[in-house]
Amino acid sequence: MQEHGEVELSALGLAVSNMVTVAEILKKEGWAVPKSLRTGLETLEGEGDQRPLSKPKMEVVLIKSADFDRLYAEHPPPPRGGKAAAEAAAA
Repeated sequence: MQEHGEVELSALGLAVSNMVTVAEILKKEGWAVPKSLRTGLETLEGEGDQRPLSKPKMEVVLIKSADFDRLYAEHPPPPRGGKAAAEAAAA
């Protein structure tokens, strides 16, 4: 979001509830506001003798909130490179 101003979250099947949780946390904490929401069914080809399956699909696009830059300045992400890089930066 910092670089592009928006993020698209997409999930299929049982992962939809996890995606909704992430989107709601970002909204509740003031980081993002919704731009668009799409729902549908994704048809997946079955293997062998199995018939195609339909799975629920959801996509949400979130954009930076008015408070995003302030929140980002107050809570910057850890340095890239994993735990070791974060520990080295803190030392």
